[in-house]
Amino acid sequence: MCDKLHLQQILINILGNSVKYTQKHGSISLTVREKLVLSANEKSSSEYEFIMKDNGIGMSSEFLKHVFEPFSRQKLVEDRVSGTGLGLAICKTLIERMNGTIEINSAENVGTETIVRLRFNHISQEQYEKEKYISLNHDSSRIDSKLSNSIRNYRGKVLLLADDNDFNREISTELLQRAGFKVEEARNGQEAVEKVKVSVPGYYSAVLMDIQMPVLNGFEATRLIRDLPDLALSQIPIVAVTANAFEEDIQMAKKEGMNAYIVKPININKLFTVLDEIFVKKIDNLV
Repeated sequence: MCDKLHLQQILINILGNSVKYTQKHGSISLTVREKLVLSANEKSSSEYEFIMKDNGIGMSSEFLKHVFEPFSRQKLVEDRVSGTGLGLAICKTLIERMNGTIEINSAENVGTETIVRLRFNHISQEQYEKEKYISLNHDSSRIDSKLSNSIRNYRGKVLLLADDNDFNREISTELLQRAGFKVEEARNGQEAVEKVKVSVPGYYSAVLMDIQMPVLNGFEATRLIRDLPDLALSQIPIVAVTANAFEEDIQMAKKEGMNAYIVKPININKLFTVLDEIFVKKIDNLV
């Protein structure tokens, strides 16, 4: 029994790095090993090792010391590959929340091996069916109620989603579209500014703005949007969506004119609450 969404996010993030940093015709592999574990109370579980290997550009021993720090990226690839450098920091946080471990072995011009170890408890088929029934029975009515209410409120509204991470955009877009939104995407802050600048006033209901992006970051993009001569465009609601949850980041978002602040991984219900408050103009600034 495991958190499928977080496991998927972890594996895609790590394998995504392998794809980014492995040359054309290179090699990338994923091996999964299972080891049965019997605890003192005779409850069984399995420890899984997810071993991901590539023969890409690798990392120096010095860089490996900082690989889990947010925004750390090796100098030799900074200009070649776009990205926030947040991937492994987020992965480590998710893995630790799941009581697992992550180990990285790498050498420059040789490749990288990443090992994720997670333990999942076993449940009986009867318990699985019961849990599935309870979960579906409880969630379906709650989700249907929330989504039908959201679709009624959000249908016809267009959001601009600015995020340089393809996976994040894909997941967020799927959730927002299910709620009735139309979603347009920008891969960096500059694209977001250009899309707002050439849009018809009122076309976008709000902008969901990642902070750490290439070309222009979220703060810089927000500043340029707020400086647009057309007031109908410059006053568009902007929601910061970022992995940073520090007080100074929240204050910076407020200073730059952002209307609200959502921390990754996105809690979709929290996001809907924030958007509801913006759309009905209960408050002008939520950060």
